[in-house]
Amino acid sequence: MTEAADPLSFVLFGVPRSGTSALADALNLQRDVFCGHERLLGYRKWASRQEIIDALLLAGSNNPGAAIKKNLGHLSRKIEESQNFLIGDKFPEYYVRLKEVINLHASVKKICIYRSPYGFAASWDVRANNIHDSTWDRGRIGIFGIFDMLIMFHILPALAPDTTVVSYAALFQDGVRIFPALVEQITGQPADPEVIPAFRKQYFQRRKEDPERAETSPYRELLQSIDADGIDAAIRERRMMTAQRLKAVTRGFVENAAPRVSASIAARLADLPGDASIEVVRPSLGQDTLGRAPTEWPRCASAACIARGDPGGHPFCARRFGSRRRRATTGRNASAQASKPQPGLIEVMHEGISC
Repeated sequence: MTEAADPLSFVLFGVPRSGTSALADALNLQRDVFCGHERLLGYRKWASRQEIIDALLLAGSNNPGAAIKKNLGHLSRKIEESQNFLIGDKFPEYYVRLKEVINLHASVKKICIYRSPYGFAASWDVRANNIHDSTWDRGRIGIFGIFDMLIMFHILPALAPDTTVVSYAALFQDGVRIFPALVEQITGQPADPEVIPAFRKQYFQRRKEDPERAETSPYRELLQSIDADGIDAAIRERRMMTAQRLKAVTRGFVENAAPRVSASIAARLADLPGDASIEVVRPSLGQDTLGRAPTEWPRCASAACIARGDPGGHPFCARRFGSRRRRATTGRNASAQASKPQPGLIEVMHEGISC
């Protein structure tokens, strides 16, 4: 395999809690593929594959976390086994800044995993209700994930119609044919023979029992009212398709669903924990996992910008809901936002910074 012109070969994303981590680990079964775990590789122009490897190893040496150690273990094995392997990165919310990723990496392959909102919303709720989970805000409940799904459906066909959209259910629950097809989509070559049984053993069988919990979901009435079940079935039936085809499958869905989801958000604000507050952030003041400050992170994906076809036009001021802390607010209408009561969450969530 010859090295790609762009040392970053692919990015993997999807609404958080949609199986991006499991898919990234599964891709690392393939001998000539390495997928990083939220290393934010898509937000920088890289001169060479070796530059990425050096940055990953340096960052990993300063991060003793188990997940990072596991991911770097994959990287070390790739280095030992092959002098030339493809490098990608998974970060669930790459779709929020997809325009920037494309500008930096014009030839990068884009892989989006779609999971039923019954599944990911339940996972959001579990993490939001876990007071011991320090990496997830308590107020970041599933309804906001459903809103993220609408954002993603809008952004993909407009900015990246060549994105490969793969069904979580088809990948992890319906059979093992989709995974080798996805590997071939990324590498241009058939999957290694040993990859399929390894995937079956490590990922498919374990996740086959993962229920989507539609019957008990607190969002069941909402999701049925917007025909999320129909979208689920259509994407699952097609298994893997381009975002251009996704546009046809979801035609009219976002426009019809957005008002209902907005109303549901308003109704559920009273159900947030009593100490929940919006975490208004401008993360460009911080650093990414490679120790470099990203520029204008993340990009705006508000309803107003999407409506005029301009996602990614300016920094998006707030997307986290929780109780851990209230950070300093930035932006043109910062002081007004900081003083708003809880109902202001709706306006902030939808409008970003003066869209």
